[in-house]
Amino acid sequence: MSLIVRRVIFYLLFFTFIILAPIVVAYTAGYRWSSTQRKIVKTGALSITTIPTEAAVMLNDQTNLTYTPSLITNLLPGSYAIKITKSGYQPWGKNLTIAEEKTTFAHNVSLFKISKPELFSSIENSPAVPETPESLGDFKVWYDRNLKKIVINNNKIQQRIAELTAQNARWRKDPVPLLFAYGPHELWQYNPQSQNTALITRLAEDINFVIPIPREETILMIISSGLASPNRYTIRALELDLRDHQNSWDLAKFDDIKKATLNEDGKILEVDGIYQGKSGLWQLQL
Repeated sequence: MSLIVRRVIFYLLFFTFIILAPIVVAYTAGYRWSSTQRKIVKTGALSITTIPTEAAVMLNDQTNLTYTPSLITNLLPGSYAIKITKSGYQPWGKNLTIAEEKTTFAHNVSLFKISKPELFSSIENSPAVPETPESLGDFKVWYDRNLKKIVINNNKIQQRIAELTAQNARWRKDPVPLLFAYGPHELWQYNPQSQNTALITRLAEDINFVIPIPREETILMIISSGLASPNRYTIRALELDLRDHQNSWDLAKFDDIKKATLNEDGKILEVDGIYQGKSGLWQLQL
């Protein structure tokens, strides 16, 4: 091989290295070409966990990308239509924004079983419903008849810290302490740790009961229409994540519901009511 040929090969390899090395380094560091912005941008990531696990994750209607729990990296900045599915469960969907050099979280996404109420007992034997707790730690809660509001007092500092336009309240102790206050048409959430108050939903239907469940991002409601008709009462699961739209799932419809409560592990809802014309104690798998 002549000296000229060797030099040509050397310079070709040298300039190839000079061109490719920065590209490889930038790619490894998470930089990608954005066809919409027509420039190289830094990517972001999406972290997803679900209850239960092993649910399929799709982005922008693509085929199954991965399964939960999952960390999806090197995503171009922008809005993504995220869909989570699992056989035998209600689907979940939401549009979330991915930002440069940041991770967007969708953690503890609750998936509810597709199931029908099963008759547990034909005898009218209402499930035990605990009284609305008046206190949780340093926080005392009561209904002020003059103000017509739920009042929250911090006994440690002897100070009233919040007033919510509602008539009823229920604590959820786990996994994060939250107070849910509700009236005929509104559901409010109060976080005693951050002292933040948020309106969760406002409905045209009546909110009869609110049932906290041990899942961080969801709650159960029993709502009813004003008409005395079959399927008047609806058991609805509502997510607490206020980003984009709120997912909600109508799990079952009853002619009448007297009481409802969770079993000890929080996986079954026991309902004393009338389902498809038959009265009794029913169980709904969550």
